[in-house]
Amino acid sequence: MFNCYTKYLIKTITSQILYFLGGVYLFKLINYKRNVFVVCNYHNFSRYHNYKLKRGSIHETAYEKNFERQIRFFKKHFHFIYASEYFDNKVTSGKINFLITFDDSYKDNYDLAFPVLKKYNAKAAFFVVTGLIGTGNWLWHDKVHSLVCQKKISQSKAYKILADMNAGIKVPDDFMQFVNTEFRINQEERMVMNWDELSEMQQAGFEIGSHTDNHTILPFVDDDIQYDEIKESKQKIENHLKHDCISFAYPNGLYNTVSLKILKENNMKYGYSTIPGFNDAHRNKLLIKRVGLNASDSIPFVLLKLFINQFK
Repeated sequence: MFNCYTKYLIKTITSQILYFLGGVYLFKLINYKRNVFVVCNYHNFSRYHNYKLKRGSIHETAYEKNFERQIRFFKKHFHFIYASEYFDNKVTSGKINFLITFDDSYKDNYDLAFPVLKKYNAKAAFFVVTGLIGTGNWLWHDKVHSLVCQKKISQSKAYKILADMNAGIKVPDDFMQFVNTEFRINQEERMVMNWDELSEMQQAGFEIGSHTDNHTILPFVDDDIQYDEIKESKQKIENHLKHDCISFAYPNGLYNTVSLKILKENNMKYGYSTIPGFNDAHRNKLLIKRVGLNASDSIPFVLLKLFINQFK
């Protein structure tokens, strides 16, 4: 815990110094001629996920005012653009190209992010888990977090398994079964969006992309299951929203050569990874880098993250 506090304090102090010494203008000076494509990645507004030094409730949302500060900051200093525009060279000279993305289909993306993004005429892509849309079901990792809050799973065990999963280590079958058995859905606490909400966002000009049908970690399953997860998700989006689905985000950022092959076979033009860093015009379009942000991040903290990622 001491190390956690210490690291947070060091980063906070560093970010404040960087910001007040003109870090924004230095960042723009370094990057405006590089013609970079910066893609940031959010998930939700939960106090549990957007923690600083102490986690809050998984059901309680917050930080919408801080998120608006972030979007206002991006609007002032960067140029909002979609991947299709960037890679087709529809860019503005002397601007840092910027896109906002959200993974996992959370309902608060519609409730809290959508109004702010519309207000500032931002550009954003939402990657959705189609098998959960309109069902009231939860993402598996949120089930784990909920059971931690209920003290049915120890925090240390849960975080170890989730960290291993992000590193490409398959979840033990007994743990997977325990979570699925113990978790009970509360229909009054809907966690993901429905198709009407997604349709409204698409009609407002935002992009809706695939995040598989069941948030399946692609390298963990057989090739046939990978194919079905990607194809079915794409088809559901196109059937419900009457629009081509050409973008995909890899669950937990994990993929293999089979994943890339299936995307190409299904005419997916853009794949979003969790590889940190900025993109240039020669970047593999199926492995677009992203910078992870939280709705709770202060503007100086956002700037520090951008600085750290700019040369990766």
